[in-house]
Amino acid sequence: MDALTDAELTILGLLVEHPRHGYELEHVIEERGVRNWTALGFSSIYYVLDKLAKRGLIEAIGPRTSAKSRVPFAATEAGREQCAAATREALAEPSPVRARVLVAMANSAALPDDEVAAGLAERRAALRG
Repeated sequence: MDALTDAELTILGLLVEHPRHGYELEHVIEERGVRNWTALGFSSIYYVLDKLAKRGLIEAIGPRTSAKSRVPFAATEAGREQCAAATREALAEPSPVRARVLVAMANSAALPDDEVAAGLAERRAALRG
């Protein structure tokens, strides 16, 4: 299966947490500061949802009752598996991204292990909302 882009992995991960509709995804993305570390504009949320659905990684749940109704999406089993695999890969392999957290990890020997673990736990909590 094709690799997920950062935007696809972000949206898929939010849907693995629990089903959401586009406006709820926008709210969570804004609330968690996702745009500080990935290019994911409001207008691209629906584009990404469509791509993930076409790949069988998510599915709409519940009927659309009108043209303006909000349809929630949920990750499929294949989507959960792809999300887990892509997350494992992203955690294990350094990428050319110039993220400050990578600089911190490269310098983590300057701190006791418990401080590094506490900092990463704090970061994870902030990203999870």
